[in-house]
Parts: sequence; C-alpha cells; structure tokens
Amino acid sequence: MKIILDGSDAVVGTRATRRYAINLIHEFASINKQDQFKIFLNYFRGNSEVIDLTIKKAKNFSRRRYPMPRHISLRLWDKLNFPPIDIFAGKADIFHALGDDCPPVKSAKYIMTLHGIVYMTAPELLDFNYVNYVKKKQAWLRKMSKRADYFIAVSNTTKVDFLKHFGFIAPERVGVIPLGIGSEFKILEKEMVKRELYRRFSITKP
Repeated sequence: MKIILDGSDAVVGTRATRRYAINLIHEFASINKQDQFKIFLNYFRGNSEVIDLTIKKAKNFSRRRYPMPRHISLRLWDKLNFPPIDIFAGKADIFHALGDDCPPVKSAKYIMTLHGIVYMTAPELLDFNYVNYVKKKQAWLRKMSKRADYFIAVSNTTKVDFLKHFGFIAPERVGVIPLGIGSEFKILEKEMVKRELYRRFSITKP
C-alpha cells in the first residue's frame, strides 16, 4: 500500500499539531516496514531535519517538498483546488492530512485528523484578537474537511464537537484514536513525588 502523510506541520506547525506530526511519522517509521510512505512537506523557509533524521533508516520512507510559500499554496488550494499533491508525491492509496492544511489529492482515499476546536466551542476562554483571527480558520476548516473521506478525532470530545459544528460529517466516518504518550513521560514513585513537592513548594496535604 502507498501512503502519503502531510508532514508540513512537523516543520512549520505550532505546539500540538507539530508534536502530533513528528511523533506519528516517527511511530510509523518504527513499526511499519511493509507499506510505502511518502512525507509531503509544504514550506518555503524552514528546516526538515527532524523529519530527515526520523526516516533516515526507514527504507520504505521518502519525502517530497513543495517549496512554495504557504500563504500562496494555501490560497491556490482554496480558490483553484490546485495543484493536487499527486503531482509532487505520485499516486497513492491513502492520503493522511495530519494538520488542517488539507491539500487537494486526486488519487487516494482522504483521511483527515481532527484536532480540537476550542475557538469554536468556548471562544470566551481565549484572547479576543485570536478568536477574531480564527474566524477565517473556521471557514477554511469547514471547506477543507469536505475533501475528506474519513476522519480521525484525537478524543471523543473532539468527535462530538465536530459532529455538532460540521453537520455534513456522518458519525460513521469519524473514528476516535486518542493521542499517545511520549516516551519522556514516566510514572513516578509516589513517595518521591511527595518529597519533591514538599522540598520545592512546602506542599503536604491536601
């Protein structure tokens, strides 16, 4: 099977979406040796070293870069539905949009990861200027999500939120795959935690 992963957020994304893209690509490269993967990267200025190092030893992985400034490529994808990334990455069986750039694809079944939309569900919790800015993002997301055949929600709450705000998405097209836990996070011994809390903050109970 040929799979294209949109890894652009691994280079130019922020916070959670960047972490998600990097770690998902890393895990695929670690455990999947039979399918053929291409990482599609859309960035003009940036550094893809984190991806290059991740897929360096994975013989079934390669990457293709679309060196177009994102403000131009996103506008082309929005207004003209062009260019489809098949032109750069070739035909595939599955395309997975890890963020919400959602470039057009002609040859593959389209999977889109749904991240949180707190700016739609609880805008009162966010900075006013940011909420005003992401009103454009809401329109973009609504349009781009119509390209997808299937969706992966990062939590059940995210699934419920999307089904509420995006009525054209049928529930059976949305699967829930909770985010994993990085290897840097470990369960700590309870008594050690108590001692450290007391040492640093003078906290005992409650």
